[in-house]
Amino acid sequence: MQMHEIIIALAPVFLMILLGWFTRCFLFSETIKWRLIEKVTYYLFVPALVIKHLLYVDLENVQITNALLALLATIFAVSLILLLSRKKINQHFSISDQSFTSIFQGSIRANFFISLAAAPVLLGNNLAALLVLLIAIFTITVNFISVLVLAQFGGEGKRNLNHVALQLLGNPFILSTFVGVAINLSGLELPEYINRGVGFLSSLGLPLALFCAGASIFVINFRNQFNSILLASAIRLIISPLIAYLIGKVLGLDGQIIATLVLFHGQPTAVTSYILAREMEGDHELMASILTSQTALSVVSLPIMLLLLA
Repeated sequence: MQMHEIIIALAPVFLMILLGWFTRCFLFSETIKWRLIEKVTYYLFVPALVIKHLLYVDLENVQITNALLALLATIFAVSLILLLSRKKINQHFSISDQSFTSIFQGSIRANFFISLAAAPVLLGNNLAALLVLLIAIFTITVNFISVLVLAQFGGEGKRNLNHVALQLLGNPFILSTFVGVAINLSGLELPEYINRGVGFLSSLGLPLALFCAGASIFVINFRNQFNSILLASAIRLIISPLIAYLIGKVLGLDGQIIATLVLFHGQPTAVTSYILAREMEGDHELMASILTSQTALSVVSLPIMLLLLA
């Protein structure tokens, strides 16, 4: 994989994020209308994209087992390292348990829309179905772990645990994955007008998701946050893809799958990390700063990690 190929694949992705930020800051700043756009994208366009990728692919030939094992092993390795180091991290950086939950989320969660947008150019369309299945399982896993950590160390997390668990069960990405897989395995042939309709909707999914991600970028408050931002960013953008690469090598995965894992684990953290931190009374201000910093840093770090490891 050459640097110019990586740049060609990633440049439109980050430009769309930048355009979302610019539009929110200078052209269209009304919060209520942005939330409506985010909801339509999240509940309609993205599910259509997922279903489109899964409808007619040969799922029996999707080699998910070892890729999934490497994906989960990376998540659990990073989570375990952070939890075992929690007291030392809190003492060294003079932070509370609430702030630790933001470092934790910033280290294990990912904005998977970046990999969905870049993977077809970098890795080919044949990995689209595998990526969708990995994202669905990744979403369930990291949400579950993040909720448990916030429930244990957040301000009033236990009070909202059931509420967040119900939200996870209703996650449109997860639900649409089940729908796509179910239709695929049933052998049902959808009418052409439905296929075309799904195609039209799905074409809006990635651009609007990236656009909304850019619009969700916050103003960074470096006061008393710099070290925490640096730690979470180093783990998310450098250590996680390196661990994924090493695990993939140990498992003997082929180059495309390893590149997929590096791309996946080298993404910045998800916008939903901020929402969850706010709902479960973690340090949402630190979470916002981590989210913004990682998005900016990944413009440089992601191409380098792909070049070195993929």
